[in-house]
Amino acid sequence: MVSVVDSPLSGTDRRYANALGHIFCSRFNN
Repeated sequence: MVSVVDSPLSGTDRRYANALGHIFCSRFNN
């Protein structure tokens, strides 16, 4: 899985982006 953002974001924003990416991947895989 590709990490959505490896930018100087805050921890929460990064977790949010990762969650969105995970949901996106799941939707596309199923």
